[in-house]
This record gives sequence, C-alpha cells and structure tokens, in this order.
Amino acid sequence: MALFFAREARALATAGDHRGAERAMTEAEKFFEHADSAEDPEWLAYMDEAELIGEFCHCFRDLGQGPDAVRFAERAVELTDPKYARTLGFCRMVLAQSQLLNGDVQAAIQRLAVE
Repeated sequence: MALFFAREARALATAGDHRGAERAMTEAEKFFEHADSAEDPEWLAYMDEAELIGEFCHCFRDLGQGPDAVRFAERAVELTDPKYARTLGFCRMVLAQSQLLNGDVQAAIQRLAVE
C-alpha cells in the first residue's frame, strides 16, 4: 500500500495537486511505517526507505518545492543501494533538477559532472 500511495502522490504532484499529493505521501508514510516486509511478495523487495524517499523527492520537485526536493533527493541518493543503478540515476537527476529549481546552477552542474 505504501508503494501505491507513493505512486498516487507522484501522479497528483505531476497534476499540480498539492493537497492531494501531501495526503497521498502521508498515507504512504503511514503504511510504510507499519509494513511487515516479511509478508511482501518477492517482486516488492526493492521497496525500502530509499525508494519511498526517492518517490517523494520527485513529488516535491514536481510541486516546485525546491528545498524539500533537494533534501529528499540528497537523502535518497545517500540511502539507495548502488545495485539499483537506475533508481540512483533518477534520484541524482532529480537532485540536480531541484538544485536548478532553487537557482543553484553551480551545484546542479557539479552534481551532474561528478556523478
């Protein structure tokens, strides 16, 4: 359920629905906090804290909330297991985009040049 609410939050953020996205992110957090991953199917094994935070950084970016987007993207990059290279790449991209959103062109360029 956490994954489904996180995806709903992303869709709502893309549509510019701040209130709906915030509601869905809150629900995702609640379900994630109470999740028992031992009962999850194997295909859901990738859904961890880094994945949830990564979903949220996309939301904040799409909602134009640069400081929150940067904070969540930095945390997602920090937590994402390098074996999930695609996810890590997306989080780094969102971090650079969020830095641009905040007007920090140099940080975004440096992020992309280093990574």
